[in-house]
Amino acid sequence: MKSKLFAIPIISMMGLPMAFADHDMLLDQVSVRGTKTNEILPTYPSVTSYVEAKEIAETINAVDTPDVLKYLPNIFVRKRDSADYTGAPIASRIWGASYSAKSIVNVDGVPISNQLFNDNTYGTPKWYVTSPEEIRIAEVMYGPYSAAYSGNSMGAVVNIATKMPTEFTAVASMTGALQTYSKFGTNDNYLTGIAHVYLGDHTDRLSWRVSVTHDDANTQPRLFATGATSSGYPWVKKDGTTTAANKYYDGAGSLIHGVSDSVNFKLAYDLTSELKLIISPGVWFGTQDARQQTYINTYTSSTATSAYAFGLNQEHYVNSIALQSSKNKDFTWELVGSNYYYGNNLQRWSKDFNSDGSMKTSGAGYIADYHGTQWTNVDWRSNYRYSDSHILSFGAHYDYNKLNSRVADVASEWSTIGTNGGTDNSVSRGVTETRALWIQDAWKLNDVFKLTTGLRAESWHATDGYLFANGANGVSAVTPHSNYKAVSPKLSFSWDMQNYWITTMSYGHAARFPTTSELYSVSSASTSVGTALNRRLKSCHRRAVLNLKVLIHWS
Repeated sequence: MKSKLFAIPIISMMGLPMAFADHDMLLDQVSVRGTKTNEILPTYPSVTSYVEAKEIAETINAVDTPDVLKYLPNIFVRKRDSADYTGAPIASRIWGASYSAKSIVNVDGVPISNQLFNDNTYGTPKWYVTSPEEIRIAEVMYGPYSAAYSGNSMGAVVNIATKMPTEFTAVASMTGALQTYSKFGTNDNYLTGIAHVYLGDHTDRLSWRVSVTHDDANTQPRLFATGATSSGYPWVKKDGTTTAANKYYDGAGSLIHGVSDSVNFKLAYDLTSELKLIISPGVWFGTQDARQQTYINTYTSSTATSAYAFGLNQEHYVNSIALQSSKNKDFTWELVGSNYYYGNNLQRWSKDFNSDGSMKTSGAGYIADYHGTQWTNVDWRSNYRYSDSHILSFGAHYDYNKLNSRVADVASEWSTIGTNGGTDNSVSRGVTETRALWIQDAWKLNDVFKLTTGLRAESWHATDGYLFANGANGVSAVTPHSNYKAVSPKLSFSWDMQNYWITTMSYGHAARFPTTSELYSVSSASTSVGTALNRRLKSCHRRAVLNLKVLIHWS
């Protein structure tokens, strides 16, 4: 019979409950003895889980990339509906879906985690960068136990490695779904369709692939609004009583028609027998048109569901370039640079509606513009192999994160409004930068014991901060408290108790610095902008974690 693996948290300062498993339970698609998503990346010091291409193809109905993770333990991706292109954050067993900055997602060493926000809407990973057909392995490390990753890893690190074709490959697929939905005054059918094409080839020194995906989705309501209007749909509590202010459902909101198009290209070229160049550009176009449905036969700005009708147009670009050394040497390294850029990101809310509850394309409303928002990462990673049982890993990291957000009141055709159109309602701008050096030593002392130690030193800096809110004075200078330094030690000790038990105790100190949106976003019109900025600059988040895990293996 196939060997089965599962992990039980035994002692945790997080207050995690103890979990037990029945011997009749089968988890064939999950393994917890770690593998490597990339030979250049340092060895994981703590317990990991992973799923490989074979299991993805045979056991997972992976409509899109987030679905690849859905059967891995202690990890969850929240997808509300088929058009949730920007709202699929990761939740770990320690941090929920509202803390996007407390997990890291990489594809081939390139971060697709949103570096700018810490929430469950704007801060979600950019999943379109790869598709399920391209994935070789997806691996999860739980907690901030590796010096190779910043304090954002305090929840989890997801490393996705893709595969390059070894011969000419062509794949085409189509997926369709029809949903019938009936609740309160809403009764409708919602259709979704996904088309995907993948092409790739390999010659003597060159391999390439291109992936194109088109997604057209219609969704059920995400919420309902309640009120005291007598013509609404009656709302009766389970106990048979009602409240005066919420006697009726006035209508449904956020019935979304979403269209997503992505094109991703990857090229790998062997410059020499020991050096490879990898180039990966990609672009994503996303639109969402959300309408309201009223149960009281009027479409006005006073309707409770009006805030849930909107239009969203997005055009995002991702580019990365990497140099990799030969993986068959004692000393291996890679240099990776990447940039994610918001070429267009306009969202419009209107005060006027058509007879079907959709927004009019002209008239009063307001618009949120994120054009120019971006983040850039540069990482150098290396491994030096003293022997098969002793590996020293070290590297350097730099990131640049820029937020450029403007909300304006407008009174005309919204699609023609440029970055200077309308009247400022709020403006949020700012930059953060992080520089880091890290080192990690993994030493298998003998067949039983393995010791991993690490240290990460970081320097964080915030500049060019500017806030403007509802007529308040803007602040263009950052306070003296905008620089932080942190040193984060890591320690992991593993005891292989032969055949049946592996015990791993890991300690990690994590320093997570504020994101640009946490620093510079306008949260309250009544708050002094200068006071708010000064307070947020002092909010360097730190968390120490001690976790003892036991891995049980039986056959």
